[in-house]
Amino acid sequence: MTASPTTLTFDVFGTLVDWYGGLSRGLSEVARRRGWAIDAPALAVEWRRAFFSGIATVRDGKRAWTDVDTLNGEAVTRLLTAAGVEPEAEDVAVLVSAWRRLDPWPDTVEGMTRLGEKFTLSALSNGTVAQLTDLARHGGLPFHRIIGSDLFRAYKPAPQFYAGALDLLGSGPDSTLMVASHNYDLLAAADHGMGTAFVRRPLEWGGRQTAEEADPKVETATESLVELAARLGC
Repeated sequence: MTASPTTLTFDVFGTLVDWYGGLSRGLSEVARRRGWAIDAPALAVEWRRAFFSGIATVRDGKRAWTDVDTLNGEAVTRLLTAAGVEPEAEDVAVLVSAWRRLDPWPDTVEGMTRLGEKFTLSALSNGTVAQLTDLARHGGLPFHRIIGSDLFRAYKPAPQFYAGALDLLGSGPDSTLMVASHNYDLLAAADHGMGTAFVRRPLEWGGRQTAEEADPKVETATESLVELAARLGC
């Protein structure tokens, strides 16, 4: 682990908040109101996968910059249409807004609160600044700073995302620790000299796929943010 970090940057979706539970609820609520016969939990998983596919097209230069709300709206519209329902614009807007009301994991707020007494805490996420601000307000996430994809018009793990974040934070890579439950994010941060801490989230996909385990190249692996806080002397 970075010897003496002063700044911690956090992935958000999956690492700090439960997207699966929140999207499943959001889809179920709209389906009940509209009388749709859909498998909401399964659709939530497909929606998340479709989002990753969407940002890949932007990151790989196959599509001009497109924000996450647009990508998520397009994805859920395609998935619902394929499931045999025809969502209206209002339905899509309500569903996309569910990404701003995802609940934190049980250890998130306690762990971040303890860490925030010693370190500067910043979101470093593919969400937009507005989306992340709403999410932090909803879940009581005690960020000091929020850095989103719209600041760079790029998506992780694009190199400019990490380099740009370090510049905005005014923090050297050797004093910055990236915290995430996704190895691709941590390994990309390590390429820029940042420290890395993996937080295991076995229920990120609602138990519908095997939990991601820490890559051997990651500096430290924990089971919760509370455990990470203890390791960092908080």
